[in-house]
Amino acid sequence: MATVIAVIVGMLTLVGPQTHLGQMEGRRSNADTVVSVFCRALKREHYFFIERTKKMKRIALLLALLLALTLVACKTETESPKLPEGAQGEVESSVDPLWENAYFLEDTTFGEGEKTLKVKVEAGEKSITFTINTDAETLADALLEHNLIEGDDSEFGIYIKKVNGILADYDEDKHYWSLTKDGEYLMTGADSTEIADGEHYEFVRTK
Repeated sequence: MATVIAVIVGMLTLVGPQTHLGQMEGRRSNADTVVSVFCRALKREHYFFIERTKKMKRIALLLALLLALTLVACKTETESPKLPEGAQGEVESSVDPLWENAYFLEDTTFGEGEKTLKVKVEAGEKSITFTINTDAETLADALLEHNLIEGDDSEFGIYIKKVNGILADYDEDKHYWSLTKDGEYLMTGADSTEIADGEHYEFVRTK
């Protein structure tokens, strides 16, 4: 832009007050030359402006991409569930697909406490039973102590989407986890079901 201003000042000097006709003709020729130089300078400034703009856009795009990758990495790390202690690794290909992401494939005992619960988990053709020793007051607390359930909080309590790592989300697969006690449906959710020693509960993946 400084170059353009300098050219304008030079042009104004060349085309200043006129006193003679011959001088006016010479001035007109000089003015044409100045205009030509001015146009070239203006184009040059415009070219550098466009190049600077392109460079800034490339930098902005790279920063946006870097930010997006950072957010994805943070989200992945945040959403990775904490596995229960003793959870299995990869499963054999012969396992029922519903149980491919299950934490446990066999009956397992957890914890210590004055109360002992039996919790059966049934999905598809397979079922296992957890024996949970606990001092918790509610069923949900006893299960959450060992990361055996996952879900979302709602105004009605916890909406359980995963039991033993197995998904049942009605919005995604039209299935849900039904909760029963000795085969009878409960009228309360897991987080409001008080527990006592020797009780039996069942989680059944239901459509």
